[in-house]
Amino acid sequence: MKPFILLLLCPVAISGAAAPASLDADLAELCAQYGVPGMAAALWHDGGIEAAGVAGVRKFGAKEPITLNDKFNIGSCTKSITATLAGVLVESGVVRWDLTLAEAFPQWKSSMLPEWRSVTLSMLLSHTAGLPTQTSDTSPGAELKIDYTLLPRDQRAVLVRELLRHQKPLTPPGSQFHYSNLSYAVAGHLLEVRAGGKWEELVRQHIYGPLGMTTGGFGAGAFYPGRVDQPWGHQAGPDGKPKPIPGGLHSDNPPAIGPAATAHGSTLDLLKYAVAHLRGERGEEPGLLKTETFRELHTAHFPPSNYAFGWGRDSWPNMGAGTFGHDGSNTMNYTVVRVAPERNAAVVINANYASPEAQKAVSAMLERITARLNPAPVHR
Repeated sequence: MKPFILLLLCPVAISGAAAPASLDADLAELCAQYGVPGMAAALWHDGGIEAAGVAGVRKFGAKEPITLNDKFNIGSCTKSITATLAGVLVESGVVRWDLTLAEAFPQWKSSMLPEWRSVTLSMLLSHTAGLPTQTSDTSPGAELKIDYTLLPRDQRAVLVRELLRHQKPLTPPGSQFHYSNLSYAVAGHLLEVRAGGKWEELVRQHIYGPLGMTTGGFGAGAFYPGRVDQPWGHQAGPDGKPKPIPGGLHSDNPPAIGPAATAHGSTLDLLKYAVAHLRGERGEEPGLLKTETFRELHTAHFPPSNYAFGWGRDSWPNMGAGTFGHDGSNTMNYTVVRVAPERNAAVVINANYASPEAQKAVSAMLERITARLNPAPVHR
């Protein structure tokens, strides 16, 4: 195993020469229209933040306002972070895209079902390994209950071991797309085992730190019950109004599936991350990864699926060709990230509410922000 090469990068600069336009009024209008407690959004375009804003409150019924530095849970947008960590470790020679589970977990090779032994890291990251979506979707006898008394890495070890021993693939590995949080739990544990660390620490070392994501973390942003020092997550209550979810251990997805869905950070820090991928795709180095590695992450390798490694490839109005992005929710927050290489733009929108109405508000905000990119921009 080769040693890590720790790249000392300048944090991604996201400030522009001119003050960004305010999105506060648009966000406030949509929060009121769709009953969302709070939202934040930012657009990076042609070298700096073109527009940014916030509206609403951290907790429904409270008075503390949302800020651009507040920590939002980003749900499944975490998957891209795990895939990016994989890219760092591939470049360092610690793992390979075609590394198999039998190679990664030799201690379990004899006990894992034969179908899993040839599954590769790239299959895990592209949701083509054949794993179920959630532990609740596993087959009878898999016995995949998460033990919250264990530390996060130990939770993942037990979960992955039992999955590979008892869960048969839903489809032949490498044959079909099946969106799976468990696939990323396995991938994250593979990375931490091969790297000799904890997934959370590896993300801090190789992604948050180099990119200057000082608010980056894991689990609930509002961790302490009763405090309104960060945005609370909300679910739809029986009266149809947002129901605040107190901070604490169970106010986010379990750490066992952390590599799939437990990252948090501010809107501006997540924008730094999106900009790193934008610049990488456009070949603007130096960066967190080599251009070819970024493009590997952004390429769908198992057609007809349009899912790459932690990113979905799709087209959105006004964003040009080659756009990629991800939506994320931990059932209490909702996040959208979009990266548009042709337009040299990246967008992040956060809401502290997960409901159909919150999704409508975020979609409407995305449409308003991307309208700024049409017609095609004149580069500064």
